[in-house]
Amino acid sequence: MKKPLDEDTSWELFCKKAFQQENCPYPQLEKVGKEIARLCSGLPLSTVVIGGLLLNSTRSLQFWENVVRNIKSSPIAKEKEESLDILSLSYNHLPPHLKPCFLYMGAFKEDSEIRVSKIIKLWIAEGFVRPKGAQILEEVAEGYLKELIDRNLLSIRNHRHNGKIRSCGVHDLVRDLCLKVVSKLPSSVSNMWNMQSLIVILYRSARVVVAPIEIWKMRQLRHVKCSQIYVPDPPPRSNGLLMMDNLQTLTRAVNLRLSEKVCKIIPNIKKLHIDYDTSLKGYDDSLIECLCNLDCLHKLESLKLSIKVGRWPTQDQELHKMMRFPVSLNKLSLRSCARPQLNKIL
Repeated sequence: MKKPLDEDTSWELFCKKAFQQENCPYPQLEKVGKEIARLCSGLPLSTVVIGGLLLNSTRSLQFWENVVRNIKSSPIAKEKEESLDILSLSYNHLPPHLKPCFLYMGAFKEDSEIRVSKIIKLWIAEGFVRPKGAQILEEVAEGYLKELIDRNLLSIRNHRHNGKIRSCGVHDLVRDLCLKVVSKLPSSVSNMWNMQSLIVILYRSARVVVAPIEIWKMRQLRHVKCSQIYVPDPPPRSNGLLMMDNLQTLTRAVNLRLSEKVCKIIPNIKKLHIDYDTSLKGYDDSLIECLCNLDCLHKLESLKLSIKVGRWPTQDQELHKMMRFPVSLNKLSLRSCARPQLNKIL
């Protein structure tokens, strides 16, 4: 583990990032600035990222004092978690148009060198980039990329011969921040009206991604692929108003309540992978409802059920007699970590 920066070096690094010079040119901000640098605990990445945040923020004493309060309110934890708490301030202060672009970077592998042309194509395809004046979308996306680099959330790896950025990368801790934040999708995700694929893979964590109820409004979604995702029930008064008829893939949903209503909302689903686990959010006998309604999915081709329940209700011992699979099904995988009677039923 690298030795933390001393106080003087931390302050010098902070000034270079927050003011782009080696000292503070604003006397009224020097005291609070040194407090912020000290609270970064000598961690270079935290100092750099917070400095980048303040470089692009207002120079008011009130705003800087608010940053101090936010850092102090973070729970004291081990070095890595403390760094993530500090880095999260930078994410919280990102403009709305940059947040989805930043979080998307968590989809790339650790230490990978990512071509700028690839990032821009993906951002545009996902609908993250909106027209701006006479600029084409690629030019707008390049502006987004530069903003993230200026905030020290992305780093430049290589340049082209013409001076433009060829590739960039994401520091491991910054990538961990991306993964920590998509573990709970914001309701604003539904504003990405053109999104067709939602992919969230948490390589280092067993956390379940929690989707907002607004996900049911995303009509353009075709593929949802996650390590594990909990999708809440649709809004109660939405009969006939919600329709996700483009959705073809949903993997791995946790304790999905496959009611008749949900089956009508996703009529064209082709690939479905559900984990049922009493230890995870929203179980409440949702497995029973799934087994009873599977045959309502007339386009379903591939089904995978992973079942981990510690108790099988005695009144549902005959449930297997009611089970009906759709005739369209051509691939079935059942995995049970439950009691013997459940294995017998399946």
